Amino acid sequence: MLFDFGLFKLSGVFLLVIIFPLVQNQWLNLYLFDSNNLSFYRFLYNFSGILFSLIVSTYSYKNFSNYNFLNPNLRCRKLISGKILFVTVTILLITLSLLISNYLFLNIELVTGLFFNINHNFNLALDNQLFMILVFSVLFIFKKTRQYMKGFIILNFFISSSIFWYTKVNNLQIIDKTLFKNFIELENINYSNILLFGSLEIIFYLWSYVSYKTNLSDWIVYKPIKKDILFIMKILFFYLLIAVYYTLLE
Repeated sequence: MLFDFGLFKLSGVFLLVIIFPLVQNQWLNLYLFDSNNLSFYRFLYNFSGILFSLIVSTYSYKNFSNYNFLNPNLRCRKLISGKILFVTVTILLITLSLLISNYLFLNIELVTGLFFNINHNFNLALDNQLFMILVFSVLFIFKKTRQYMKGFIILNFFISSSIFWYTKVNNLQIIDKTLFKNFIELENINYSNILLFGSLEIIFYLWSYVSYKTNLSDWIVYKPIKKDILFIMKILFFYLLIAVYYTLLE
């Protein structure tokens, strides 16, 4: 079965994606009709956006961080090795490192622009970009630092999504100063954020598969089976639900 959701999980997904944004909008309406600026409904509405980002981050950490793949002895004997494996490893590492470095500079620009009114407009020289790619690539190669990097990716998502929520509830306009303008600009800034985070999730999953256990040291990777590919669909499905949530919140 593609999505092994029990009744409890199905109910949780439904509440999160369908009911929660409706409740948030209700809190907003009650807050707008309340003349007291310190309204309890204002607190609920403001906190709910941060809570949602925390829920997504926690789900990602628990479900999309530590992967255990099928024993090689139970797999088909078709292998990926040699030049093809080298190209695969290179593409995955460069893509991962490039995306996360952009995410990092995005958040630096968001934080400094929002709280310190400083516009960095990061445009790294080629040698600096290559240095960042090299550093992040090395960190992704080793299993322990790889998990730290996954936590770093989640932290970046939590920071950016929380800041976007903060700017929404306070009617602040700093989005046009961010790297999203030159990276992945969509009509809803939250879609861009989810697209970036979801892309990192999928590429991290692929890298986890390629670098699983002794694959790199043996320089042999077994071709993925149906179950491995279907898990990518599970990741896509989850972030599609998150995009639906932001659509209903508008």
